Amino acid sequence: MDRVLILIVMLIAVFVWLSKNSMRLSYPKFMEMLVTMFVFSCCFTRLSIPLFTMPYEHQYGPFGQAFRLEMSHVFILILLWVISQKQNFKFPPIKPIPIIAILFYVLFTILNPFNTIKASSFIALNYFLSYMFFLYLLTSCCSINTIIKGLYNGLCITLALHLAIMVFYSLGLTSIVVLFNSDAVTRRGACPGTFGHPNVLAAYASFYMIFFFACALMKYKSRASILCVLLSFVVIYMSGSRSSLLGCAFAFVVLVVMYVYRRYSLFNVKILLKGVLPITILLLVLFKFTPIGNMFGASSDADDMVLARYMHYYCAYEIFSDHPLVGVGLNSHLKYLVDNSALVDIETVFQEADSDIWLPEEFMFANPIHNIWMILLTEFGIIGVLPILSFLIYYFVTFKKKIMNSVSDNYRIIVIAGLGVLSYMFVHGNTDWALYTPTLLNISLLFLFLAETSRYSQEITDKMECFNDK
Repeated sequence: MDRVLILIVMLIAVFVWLSKNSMRLSYPKFMEMLVTMFVFSCCFTRLSIPLFTMPYEHQYGPFGQAFRLEMSHVFILILLWVISQKQNFKFPPIKPIPIIAILFYVLFTILNPFNTIKASSFIALNYFLSYMFFLYLLTSCCSINTIIKGLYNGLCITLALHLAIMVFYSLGLTSIVVLFNSDAVTRRGACPGTFGHPNVLAAYASFYMIFFFACALMKYKSRASILCVLLSFVVIYMSGSRSSLLGCAFAFVVLVVMYVYRRYSLFNVKILLKGVLPITILLLVLFKFTPIGNMFGASSDADDMVLARYMHYYCAYEIFSDHPLVGVGLNSHLKYLVDNSALVDIETVFQEADSDIWLPEEFMFANPIHNIWMILLTEFGIIGVLPILSFLIYYFVTFKKKIMNSVSDNYRIIVIAGLGVLSYMFVHGNTDWALYTPTLLNISLLFLFLAETSRYSQEITDKMECFNDK
C-alpha cells in the first residue's frame, strides 16, 4: 500500500508541475521535470523494490541485505533514451581520477581476505556504481541552470509534503506515519515523515535546509529561499533530533566563516565578532529560553543514547584492532560483529552501566555502528579511508578557488551546499549511521558530484533565473 500511495503522490506532483509549465515541454523544461521528479522520489525509502534478498536473518549493514531496483535505475534508462535522441550517444569525457577510484574500491573489496561475505559488499557496490553512472548521465544531459531549477522544485515539494505530514500527525492522526513507510517508528512523539525514523527525516531536512540557505546566499529566489530555510528548521525541530540541530549549527558556522567572510583568515577578529560569536549567542539563547533545551536536558533520553553509542564505539574499536589496514569489507561490519560476538566483552567493559536500558546484544548486534566514520574505518581500514579523507580535505582546501573562479552563480550554490553537507556530516556522522545509506547518499553525493563537474563553473548563469522575489 505504501508504494501505491507514493506513486499516486508523485503522479499528482507531475500533474501540478505540468499545469504550471504547460503541457508542451521544451527540452530544458523536460529535463527540469526529470530532475524535479528524481529529487522528489529520493525522500521515499519504500519506492525501491527488492529483487533478490540474501538468505540470512540478521541485517547486513547500512545498505541492507537485498539487491534492489532503485529509482536511479529507472532514470538511467530515461537518460539513455534522451542521449540517443538528442546527442546520438555522444558523451562528455570522463576524468581518470574517478575511474581509478572506482576500480580501486571494487578491487579493494573483492580482494579483501577478511571479507567473509562478499555478496553483502556487492549490494553496496551495486548502489554506488549504478548511482555514479546515473549522475554521469545526468550531467551529460543537463546544464547547471536546469539542475538547479529541478533541485529547487523537487526539494520544495519534499518540504511541503513533510510539513503536511507533520501537521496531520500533530492533530492526532498518528496513522499517518505508516502511509509512506509501513515500518515507520516514532520517537519521543516525533513524526518520521516519509522515512522510517525521525532521525532520518531530520538529516534529510538538514540537507535541503543547507541547499536553501546556499540559494539565499546567492540571492536565488531570495524570499522563497529564506522562507524554506525557516520551514526546514521547523521540520528538524519537530523531528526531535539533537544531532541534526548540532550538525546544522556547525554547518552554518563553517559557511559563514568560509563563504560570507571568505576574504579573511580563519581566525580573523572580524570573523569571530561578526560571524561565529552571533551564531553562538543565538544558539545559547535558543538552548536556554526555548523548548530546544529540553531535548538536551536531564528529562530527555540523552544519557541513554550516549551510553548506547559508547558501547557501539567499543565494538568498532575491537573490529579495527583486528584488521586496522584493510578492514572487514564494505557493508560487512555488522556480520563480522555478530560472528565474533564472543570476542566483544561488552558486559565487562560497561559493568557499571545501567543495565535497565536494554540488553546490549539487542542493540549492538542488530544495528550498524552509530558512527559513519567508524564504519568506514572498520570496513575499509586505514588504507581504504585515506582516499576518502584526502577528498574531504581537498574539497575544503579548493572551496574558495571554486567560488572565485566560477562565473556561474548556480554552480556556486552547489559548491556552497556541498561544503555545508560535508560540515554537517562531520557532526551528525559521529552519532548515527543514517547518513551512510542510499536514502541520504542520494542527495549528498548529488551535491558533491555536481560541485566536482568543473565545466559547470564556466556556464553562464541566466540572470533572469536568479532574482529577488518582490
